[in-house]
Amino acid sequence: MLVDAGFSRDWSRIGVLTHEQEDALQQVAAAVGCFHVLCGIAAGAVSGMRGERWAPRVAKVLAVGFLALVEVVLLPDGSDKA
Repeated sequence: MLVDAGFSRDWSRIGVLTHEQEDALQQVAAAVGCFHVLCGIAAGAVSGMRGERWAPRVAKVLAVGFLALVEVVLLPDGSDKA
């Protein structure tokens, strides 16, 4: 929704948002994206130092974000399986 509101220009065309608000949403989306990438790098580093499979954990962190990074840091690989 954030990406749609920031980049589609549909919202300003129908009068829900101004162009300035859409530009601000674009900046927010870029910041959130950068944060997810940084969290993914951190998850890869932590998993790599532990000798764990890093690719699935990095993918989850890229998709979910900070909460998945907390899971990577606190739980070893495989401990989330029931």
